[in-house]
Amino acid sequence: MAGDDETFPPRPVTPPNRRIGALSGNTKGITTSTDTAAEAAPTQSSDVNSQQPPVTPDPATAQFGENDADASALDITLPHVGELTSASEDAIVDPSEAVLESIDLDTWKWPEFFAFALTRMQEIFPTGGIPRGIGPVREYVTEDNDFRPLTIDREKWPAADEAWTTVGDVLANTHTDAWLVTRNGVALAEEYAWPMKPARQHMLFSVSKSIVATVIGALADAGRLRPTDLVTTHVPALAKSGYAGATIRDLLDMRSGIKFSEEYLEEGSEIRALFEAVDFAPRSATSAKGIKNFLTGLTS
Repeated sequence: MAGDDETFPPRPVTPPNRRIGALSGNTKGITTSTDTAAEAAPTQSSDVNSQQPPVTPDPATAQFGENDADASALDITLPHVGELTSASEDAIVDPSEAVLESIDLDTWKWPEFFAFALTRMQEIFPTGGIPRGIGPVREYVTEDNDFRPLTIDREKWPAADEAWTTVGDVLANTHTDAWLVTRNGVALAEEYAWPMKPARQHMLFSVSKSIVATVIGALADAGRLRPTDLVTTHVPALAKSGYAGATIRDLLDMRSGIKFSEEYLEEGSEIRALFEAVDFAPRSATSAKGIKNFLTGLTS
């Protein structure tokens, strides 16, 4: 277990955009910044509902102090993020479920909660599962190897910190919560660290592009589309957007020409607009209403 320096800080005052995910039974839509506190938190008293919603600190500049915590502040000692443990479900320490009650649309990306939130997305946000289908499944073959003592090849990875000498050093210092090494269909090594578990789903983010590209390859092989097809041939709704003229191959090569800033702290950046559109952040009066509305509004 971790020491006192790795204990969660006091829980901040619950912001007006409090959100519990699909597994809790609450799948109501995200409220906008113009909504009242009563709409965002209907269980509060009428006196509270009539007040101005509290201002939530920006995660980039937020500081925790005496005025930031309420009476139910957490006192949970957590394992070190990325500390590798056994692959057994029972061997991986999991903190109290009360951690989820401190996570909302503003705070899930804060350093204190981010690693935990990435393994509990379906409990924070409404989600939809994608079944694997009914086709055959390859047998899962594993071996028990420990690659952590292996020495880093400095010629192949000169940018690695000089203090890192082994694979284990890299895993620990990069806060890796799960890793898998495969060769010829065999899992040579498989390990998990807090807050990840073998049967737990983890947020993929940009890894999804590799999965989508694989699906596109299967569709092309089946004759359902061609990489040279225009994107608008298959998605006519994008005809007046920045995607006009781009091919499927352009998307796969990430050279569609779309204007997209990934500056998370920049007001008006496309990545912030995307997060608002998909309910990963509180919406404003100008936020796109869903992913379709967001995509059709992108420019080149």
